[in-house]
Amino acid sequence: MEIEYQEMMEVMAHRLAGEPCVICGAPSDGMGVFVPDNPEEYGAAAGKCRFIFYQICDKCRAPGTKALETVEAILMQEFTQTTMN
Repeated sequence: MEIEYQEMMEVMAHRLAGEPCVICGAPSDGMGVFVPDNPEEYGAAAGKCRFIFYQICDKCRAPGTKALETVEAILMQEFTQTTMN
């Protein structure tokens, strides 16, 4: 089943509603999506793409905060721990 991008964003926004900021744990103000360069490192089957949705607050995504690098490191740690357990 193919899902349209806008529909996917709406579904994920609903699923993540109320989740805290992935970086600091504060109430979130918005949603982000991380698409890894190497999706297999994040649990995707060979040849498949991976989209990882997360919540983030305005403070953590402010300019100059290196939010993308921080989120990527957090997600890599979470996926590494998940696959090792």
